[in-house]
Amino acid sequence: MLFQRRSKFSFGILLAGAVALGWTGAAPAATLTYDAVTDFSITNGNPNGFWSYRADGTLLTHTENINGNAANPAWDRGSSEPNFRTIGIVGAGYLTIPANTSVLNLDPEGGTVTVRFKPTYSGTFTVTGYFLGDDNHGGVTHPVTIDKDGATSLFASTITSFHEQKNFSLSVALLFGDYIDFNVSVGTDYRYLSTGLSALITTTTPLPAALPLFASGLGAIGVTAWRRKRKARAA
Repeated sequence: MLFQRRSKFSFGILLAGAVALGWTGAAPAATLTYDAVTDFSITNGNPNGFWSYRADGTLLTHTENINGNAANPAWDRGSSEPNFRTIGIVGAGYLTIPANTSVLNLDPEGGTVTVRFKPTYSGTFTVTGYFLGDDNHGGVTHPVTIDKDGATSLFASTITSFHEQKNFSLSVALLFGDYIDFNVSVGTDYRYLSTGLSALITTTTPLPAALPLFASGLGAIGVTAWRRKRKARAA
């Protein structure tokens, strides 16, 4: 009984000290990174983790390898022009678009396609990347935008020519339930609108400074308890 009281007392002292010292001091941190291109998949479902792929606000449900080529996996509507709406990776032999696996290809045709990032925790996120005129037919002006929660504009520009690049670098505070949308929309024509998207999102998650101390303290209490119990049995 005396040992139990001492153990509880020691645990209480350690917990109070950890709270008093650790949660208010400088802390180590973990950096988390999300990449719109390398995270893309047509086999993990939609949503795909924190990412989802949409056309005119609705989740895309049809997948295929464009032109039957496994180098061109995509989410789309499975319909014909001007309602096809495509989000995918551009590999070899894809119409008027040169192979480019360093960007995600968005083709809105007659509407808007959206890549959405929606984390399951709050934080401040650094968002860097670019939109790229991806269709070598070129010459069709169309808007590219980034917004928060479908309401707050974070970035707005236009693509007017092949290989025209529009860079963005943002710091975005998100609460639980908030999201970031990367949008490409129809322009002066529904054809030749394919646009590349490169988007890298990073955030730093702090680790409470007292956590390593607290964990080691719990371990010390456990070892002490085991030793005392062993001695008691031996006696």
